[in-house]
Amino acid sequence: MAATVRRAERAVTRSEADVRALERRQRELADEKAQVEDARAQLALQREELADRALALRGIADALVTCNSGLVQLVNYVLAEDFAAADAIYEGSNADCQAAEDELSAYNAAYVE
Repeated sequence: MAATVRRAERAVTRSEADVRALERRQRELADEKAQVEDARAQLALQREELADRALALRGIADALVTCNSGLVQLVNYVLAEDFAAADAIYEGSNADCQAAEDELSAYNAAYVE
């Protein structure tokens, strides 16, 4: 009878040790899960910032293309000595280039400086 009680006590001790080990592992897993969730949230923020930057850069590129097109057209008019046509598009071309410069300055202020 005493041997049976000792075996039962050893089994209970082992079970208690197993429970403590499982509880420790459960805490470790919960910590790992929290770290993964934090990393996922950080990646989501980075993804949003990159999307915002990409949208801004696209706007800058579009504005620069518009500016460049106007300048090419202006130069072609001047080379053809069509000063009336050059004069007619000068203000619009200048405004387009200023808009591109403003967009680039805003981007630099928001993301670079």
